[in-house]
Formats: sequence, structure tokens, C-alpha cells
Amino acid sequence: MVNIVDQETMTEVMSMLTLEAARVNCGLNLVDAARLFGIHKDTLWRYEQDSTRVSREFMIKAKEVYQQPQGRIFFGKKSEFFRIRSPESIRRDDFNEFDSVTSKQFNC
Repeated sequence: MVNIVDQETMTEVMSMLTLEAARVNCGLNLVDAARLFGIHKDTLWRYEQDSTRVSREFMIKAKEVYQQPQGRIFFGKKSEFFRIRSPESIRRDDFNEFDSVTSKQFNC
């Protein structure tokens, strides 16, 4: 079954990064990033898989540690992030517009 996502949601998600992508873009491994957050690496790994229940303080700290503007980091299930971004979720007439967004490189 194909799930069509509305253009507003797609535009928002296409400009976002997962927690893992934000960390990798900063050149940090899991251990070093966890140390900056003051949490165990396994906890950070779990947050990278599903951050639906992280605290507001963690969200603010992630923005600062990964040097990303407000709203750039996706907080939620990683699988949901990729489901929304999948080509099957994009209406065909919108695909070319979003293709240019995904080709941008994000810097820390």
C-alpha cells in the first residue's frame, strides 16, 4: 500500500536530518557524542533509533552539540523518517522538487 504524504510534511521532512545523520555529519562517533551528552553510548544509539520520548533538554542539547538550527533534527522513529522520505510517499509531480533538496550537503 502506498501512503501519500502531503507536500507540507514532505517539504519539512526532506530538509531534516536523523539524529544519527547529524552526529555523523559532525564527524563524531557514538562514544564521543554520548560523552558530550553525558549519557551512555547505548542510550544514544537507542535515541538514534527512536527519539519520540527524549526530553526537551536533550533536543536542545542535540541542536547545540550538532550545531543545527531549530527544527533541522528529526525527533521520532528513524523508520518513520525514512518511510516518509521514500519515493513511494511522494506524489510523482512533486518528486523533482524534493530531489534537489536531498542532494544538499549539511555541514556541522
